[in-house]
Amino acid sequence: AEQAAAARGSRLPQINVAESWQRGNQPVFVFSSLLTSRQFAAANFAIDALNHPDPVGYFHTAVGVQQLVFDGGRLRAITEAASLQRDLAESQVREAEAGTRLAVTELYGRLVALSAERRALASALDTAQADLARARQRRDAGMASEADVLSFTVHVSDLQQRSLQSDGNAAMARAELNRLTGASVERDFVIVEPEPAPRSPADVAALIATAEQQRPELQRAAIGEALSVRVQKQARAALVPQVGAQLGVDFAGTSFADRASSWVVGGEVRWIFST
Repeated sequence: AEQAAAARGSRLPQINVAESWQRGNQPVFVFSSLLTSRQFAAANFAIDALNHPDPVGYFHTAVGVQQLVFDGGRLRAITEAASLQRDLAESQVREAEAGTRLAVTELYGRLVALSAERRALASALDTAQADLARARQRRDAGMASEADVLSFTVHVSDLQQRSLQSDGNAAMARAELNRLTGASVERDFVIVEPEPAPRSPADVAALIATAEQQRPELQRAAIGEALSVRVQKQARAALVPQVGAQLGVDFAGTSFADRASSWVVGGEVRWIFST
């Protein structure tokens, strides 16, 4: 955003102000200082005064104004490119936000599925443990073999192992969800299965169309294409002559309070034939 503002500011006139002071007896310096201050007199033409002048002090204030009149659209292309770069950065932020929202939604859906899986495993484990108990009773009564008991024991162990794995997956998903939402990793919360909102086919089609228009990656691609066009304009504008205007005002004197003014105006045409 600041680069875009700086690019827009380059269209405004450039104003430079400088204040300087010098003192010396160098002949050319004394001659030019007196002449610029409009204090040069006939006595200063004396040979001895020219060769061995008395030292003088020289106060000089310079004000310069430069204004670019025409550059073939180069500054406009630079300004537009900077604005597009700002839009590109904003689209990247929106893309990151959308990615975070999607990751949070997917994690919450995974937690809902893991919660349902954990309930199903708990119910299956209760049933398997009851079957194991009955198998042991039948074995003790001589109506089943040790192999039957071992089969149910393996089944119970498998369900216990799957329950532990499901709990571990849920714990990791909870920690990752807390991290994405900016909360403490150890924060505990209750998983509530969301109620599906009824949608008509027309609503779904409209939502899909809106989503396609607002997809950050598609917007980023469009901005990148527009940015390439502006870069091409900058390259073409470099072959167009630039026209500028200049204005300079000087206030010079041998004392701070007594100064003479002068001015100069000019124009410049600059044409770069090779880069």
